[in-house]
Amino acid sequence: MRRTGFVLMAVAVLAASLFSGCVGRPHYVELSRDFSVEPVFTNRVILPQYRYYYTGPDHEPDALLALNRDWTLDGLYWTEIVLTETQLKKWLQQFNWARGSVDNGAHMTICYNGMKVPGPDGQQIGAMYVRYGQVYVRYGEPKHLTIIGPEAPPAAAFIRD
Repeated sequence: MRRTGFVLMAVAVLAASLFSGCVGRPHYVELSRDFSVEPVFTNRVILPQYRYYYTGPDHEPDALLALNRDWTLDGLYWTEIVLTETQLKKWLQQFNWARGSVDNGAHMTICYNGMKVPGPDGQQIGAMYVRYGQVYVRYGEPKHLTIIGPEAPPAAAFIRD
């Protein structure tokens, strides 16, 4: 009888610890590559329904973001820009020059990819063109979001040059 009580107590503690981590946590979505998004950037068309942001160095950003004007981007690492065709062309040339070379800090080959940014309901609210493939979106207050990343996948640290 004493053993049964101990087992039940252990199961209850384990269940409580597992489920308590889920309560009140923000909703995260991992983004994935979408080939249909890349022309949004590579065709060098600036769409008026979007605000544009970049993250990383201004001479070669780690990512570009086109976000629907109805949404607010929260966070410290993104810079809003009034994107011009000239600036976009300059960045795309830099991306093409860097594509295929090795990023020694991340231990991986540089490859820019397009990603859709979905809203909580799954409808597209933006698009990204990113250097690294690990990007997460967290939804906050109505029509607010935070983008975490882009980051090199953790496994990239174990790839030998």
